[in-house]
Amino acid sequence: PSNRKGSAVNGTACTTSADAGGVLTLTAVPAAGSTFQGWGGACSGTSSTCSVTVNAVTSVSATFAATPTPTAGWSAVQTASDAGAWIDFDKPVLSAIDNQGHSIAVWFDWKQTNPWMSLMANRYVPGTGWGTPVELAGVMNTRSYAYPVLAMDASSGRAIVGWHQIDGTAAGTNRSIWSREFDPSTGWGALQAIQAFVPTATTNSLQIGIDATGHATAVWLHDPDGSSPQAAGIYANRQAPGTAWGTPTRISGDNGFVVEPKVA
Repeated sequence: PSNRKGSAVNGTACTTSADAGGVLTLTAVPAAGSTFQGWGGACSGTSSTCSVTVNAVTSVSATFAATPTPTAGWSAVQTASDAGAWIDFDKPVLSAIDNQGHSIAVWFDWKQTNPWMSLMANRYVPGTGWGTPVELAGVMNTRSYAYPVLAMDASSGRAIVGWHQIDGTAAGTNRSIWSREFDPSTGWGALQAIQAFVPTATTNSLQIGIDATGHATAVWLHDPDGSSPQAAGIYANRQAPGTAWGTPTRISGDNGFVVEPKVA
C-alpha cells in the first residue's frame, strides 16, 4: 500500500514495509505519566504526528520523558514581557493553557518613544518558564490594534490570535482584521488578513477558534457602510493550516437586529 499508519509508544519499537515512495504516518502516543518530547531521524518537530516518504531503509525515533510532578501551590513570580517594557494596563491581557501545561499570554506593549502600541505574545513551557516575547503586530505611526482574541486547542497546543486593526485617523480610517497562528512544532506563523481593508466599513466583536489540526474559524460583526448597527451582518471566514484565509462570507440574514456572534 502507498500509505500506512503506525504509532510509537514508550519503550516499544516497530518495523513495517512500504512500496518505494510510499508515505508512512506515525503517531507518538505517550504512556500514562509521560509526555512526548519530539521526533528524531527522518522526522523532526514536536507535533504528535509525522509523515515520512520511504525511498530506502528509514529510521525514525520518538523521545518521551516522565511528566514532571507539579509542585503544590503557587510558583514564584515570573516575567513574560521584556525587562523594562511599558505594558498598557488599560488593555486586556489574554492567556490560554493546553492539557500539557503550555501557556500563551498576549498583551499590548507601549514603546516609550512612540505613542502607538505593538501587540506582543509569549509562551510558557512547564519546567522551563517563559520564552522570548514575540511582536505579533509591530508598532507603526497612525496604526492601532483593538479587541484581540486568543484561542488554543487544549489537546494539540495550537493557538491563534486575532485582532482588529485601525490605520489612519478620523475620516481617513481603514479597518481590517488580522491574525497569527502558533504551531508548537514551528512557532508563530505569518501575518494573515481575515478581513482586508474596507475604507467605509466598521468591524467589531471578533471571535475566533482553532482545532487540533490547525483549521481556524473567525466570526465578527461587519457593517458595510458604517451607518448603523441595524445595517450590520455577521460575517465568517475559515483558514486551513499554513494557508491564507478565504473570502469573508455573510452568514446572517438581511433582516432583523444582530448582536455579537460566538464560535465553538
